[in-house]
Amino acid sequence: LQTQYLYHSIINQTIKSLNKLNNISQIAIFDNLGIVKLRKVFANNSKQVQIDISKLNTGIYFIEVFDGKTRQRKQFIKK
Repeated sequence: LQTQYLYHSIINQTIKSLNKLNNISQIAIFDNLGIVKLRKVFANNSKQVQIDISKLNTGIYFIEVFDGKTRQRKQFIKK
């Protein structure tokens, strides 16, 4: 992704997401079938957020960051 970065692609408990250019207004996490497993909306748009994924099962997921204009998606592995 061009503006959105995950600190690690293999994650145990918490995702730390940083969007360098725009504020984050929403984050969604999808499983490999495209089913939304977690969605978080941020009323006070933020450039850096943390999401607790400890309740997700081990597997491959996708995180989608929405800044109010564009959506960006990146794959990660929940350990």
